[in-house]
Amino acid sequence: MSKLVFFDAIASREYEGQEDAKVEYLSHPPEIGDRVSMGGLRLWNVVDIDSYYHPDNPEQVLYLAHCTAAPLTNPSSQRANWFRIKAYQNREPTLQLFLGEGMLLHVHRDLVGGKPEVGYLLPQYDPKEHIVKSRPWGITSVTSYLPSPDIERVCYLKIHIGQCVYVSEASGTNATNQLITA
Repeated sequence: MSKLVFFDAIASREYEGQEDAKVEYLSHPPEIGDRVSMGGLRLWNVVDIDSYYHPDNPEQVLYLAHCTAAPLTNPSSQRANWFRIKAYQNREPTLQLFLGEGMLLHVHRDLVGGKPEVGYLLPQYDPKEHIVKSRPWGITSVTSYLPSPDIERVCYLKIHIGQCVYVSEASGTNATNQLITA
């Protein structure tokens, strides 16, 4: 059975050029010390791993691998100082991952505990017009995962996985007015 793994940097400022968070299905859970590509030429280090479970089916697990560009000497003792822990400590952060045919379509961090709704179209920022437009990808279902109780300090209180399908006739319909606000 394959494992769904989300790889994310401890601090977004570490990303360069074409690098970004990614999602993969793996045959086995990741391990601390693994090296992974985040889309660029360099390899990143997995310094810690959190597991999130589906409340109705505890065997269904999602892994959140925390990565850094440079290895840390003792990452667990530094966890309280990670950007995502410090920045989100007084909020109710959720991580929203939207997956479609090409796997990861969109990542959204909601700091007020929000959950995406079925039927919404994913947003896309148009840099030329400086506006957010709807992409023709609509959310068909949402599965929520909770952190394992053994995580000392969680980065996210929940992770929501939105399954998306391509909606070719999305442009020009009323559905384009329904957006997930980014």
